[in-house]
Amino acid sequence: MLKHQKHFTLLLCALVFLYTVLSGCAPQSASHTADSSAGTAAGISTASVTQSGSPTGFNTVSAVTLPAYTLPVSSPTPTLSPAVSQTPVTTVSPTLPAVTVSAAPSPAPANTPQDLALAEFSFPDKFSQDTAYTENSYISPNVNLELKKHETVINSSKVTYYVIDIYVRSLECFAAGIAYTQSGSVTRETTPALCSRYGAVAAISGDFFNFRDSGRIVRNGQVLKNKKSSEDVCALYVDGVMETYSPDEFDMNAALERGLWQSWGFGPALLGSDGMPLKSFNSTVNTRNPRSAVGYYEPGHYCFVTVDGRQSGYSAGMTMAQLADLFYQMGCKAAFNLDGGQTAVMAWMGETANIPYKGGRRVSDILMILDIGA
Repeated sequence: MLKHQKHFTLLLCALVFLYTVLSGCAPQSASHTADSSAGTAAGISTASVTQSGSPTGFNTVSAVTLPAYTLPVSSPTPTLSPAVSQTPVTTVSPTLPAVTVSAAPSPAPANTPQDLALAEFSFPDKFSQDTAYTENSYISPNVNLELKKHETVINSSKVTYYVIDIYVRSLECFAAGIAYTQSGSVTRETTPALCSRYGAVAAISGDFFNFRDSGRIVRNGQVLKNKKSSEDVCALYVDGVMETYSPDEFDMNAALERGLWQSWGFGPALLGSDGMPLKSFNSTVNTRNPRSAVGYYEPGHYCFVTVDGRQSGYSAGMTMAQLADLFYQMGCKAAFNLDGGQTAVMAWMGETANIPYKGGRRVSDILMILDIGA
């Protein structure tokens, strides 16, 4: 009995102890539950996520809204105020000034002009004490020029040509005009423009010497080219004599020693040494074309001829044989063909005298008559 009572007492004590332990934990758990409901606990923040995703719980901190990140815009480079004022640089597309050439340019080719004594001629009835001119004539103490227009029919085709009959007191009046620039290079100008630039009374287009690399070319006593070519040569000497040569006949050294004032290429020669018209020519352009040519009667007496062509009903042009016959009929002792076609232009006191094919073209050189001393 006592034994059972002892066991019962021990069991009772164990139950009381267990009850005591359990009873001690319960208030703390209850307190924690209550604190959770109140949402306050010192030093601890917990959160439960609601459906809206907004945090709720202990001492929630208001969320800070950060501004959206925007890429920085490049700031303009600040303009510094320099201690020293600087002149701004302005870039401009330059307009090159037109080349202005004096009326009597002074070119500077490599070759020095020969020291020449130019002949003077006596034609007592051809010059006057005073200068007088009309639309087709010019007379002064130094020159006498007459311009005539001719119309004829050759082989059923109309032909129009112009002749300037020329007398000069001094060979200095028979000069070459070249389209020099200020730097001394050769450019191109119209025949009337070159005539005006040099103050010439009359002019015709030349041999276009600058178009070819070779040739025996002397202008106003200056050797511009001295390279043999396949072209005939026309030489005007200081004594006023004009002669024509084949390429093999012409001796440049002998001509310079004799005194060479002008020499032209292109050609061909039109009359033989006997003054008779040639029948064959050193040229491949022998059919009808506009023509430009120079003729010689005697020292101091010359002529310029321009034949219009390639213009049906006005002028068909001349063959080389027809041009040779014309100079023979005019009584010339020598005659020489120059550059023709569209190049063939005659100028009279700065104006175009003929009706050039397609208005003519710009050229490098002219033959011209100056009234020296006017």
